[in-house]
Amino acid sequence: MGVDSQNPHGAWSRRRFIASGLLPAIFLPALSSGAPRFPARPRSRAAAPGGGRSRPSTGEVAAPLTAPVFINGQGPYRFLVDTGAQRSVLAAELAARLHLPHGPPVLVEGIIRAQRAQEVHIKRLATGPLVWSDLRAPTLPRAELRADGYLGLDVLNGHRVVFDFRAHRVMIEKPQGFLAALWAGRNAIRVEAHGDAGQLRFTRCYVDGARTTAFIDSGADVSVCNSALFAALRHIRSPPTTLEPVKLSGVTGGTVLGAVTVIDTIRIPGLTFTRTPVVIADLRVFDLWGLSAEPALLIGMNCLRAFSRVSIDYGRKDMLFRIPTARNPPVALAQTDSGLA
Repeated sequence: MGVDSQNPHGAWSRRRFIASGLLPAIFLPALSSGAPRFPARPRSRAAAPGGGRSRPSTGEVAAPLTAPVFINGQGPYRFLVDTGAQRSVLAAELAARLHLPHGPPVLVEGIIRAQRAQEVHIKRLATGPLVWSDLRAPTLPRAELRADGYLGLDVLNGHRVVFDFRAHRVMIEKPQGFLAALWAGRNAIRVEAHGDAGQLRFTRCYVDGARTTAFIDSGADVSVCNSALFAALRHIRSPPTTLEPVKLSGVTGGTVLGAVTVIDTIRIPGLTFTRTPVVIADLRVFDLWGLSAEPALLIGMNCLRAFSRVSIDYGRKDMLFRIPTARNPPVALAQTDSGLA
């Protein structure tokens, strides 16, 4: 998380947020007769020095997961996987180094604002066993992307994305077959999703009792809710506690002011997150997903990292969450008792 020394609240980038000790706990589904409860360990929040990074109280910083990508036979280059982005994006410096032919200028939609960018033509993009041909991608400065590029829904749709937090890697694969999908294995939860064109969402999500549409955005290290959800929560319970105002920034520039609150429960069929820090902000991404007028939640990597492995199957329209084993516990979780609260 970049911290602006001129801003007393700091500038929390959606792409580079580190949740300084504000990690969710989770209730996991019953693997036998009960459901183990995972409350968060008490954590203190320490201020980050100006111009540095805010770190979890363990002193560890979660580095982003990247996929090896080959462009026109050259590479590998390190690309982030962004399940909230409609299009893949390439670092302008890499495009220039590869002498990629230019196309017309295009408008890149960011979480806060749109920005005009130069489009380039990629003859062949490959990662793992998968290959895409004749791909057109806009370019943005590498300093903003902090990677060689992003893979968006234009290449992810129809495939399976696997975030392996234990091995610290992300893979893009073919969707699972019928028999493979039937067997999730031990310590795993399969959740059905809905949507088209790669825009998979949970329609049976309840945030502190409020019916909410939720989607996973792997380009966001922090979870974000819109003001429609916050208004719904105020009707259900006493006003949620807001911790502090923050600024969010995106790769296309611009900032938006938000505020941190802690959600008691986020319930999705099969699992429940508890005590989850969420930023309240009306980001442009909610408009792009058609969710600005209804309660909506963007689930970021601060939630996904509670698991050892998360896969999103755009072919089958489902997601698989693998529970960490006792030998590989997530840093913010500690098992206590069983049974759902």
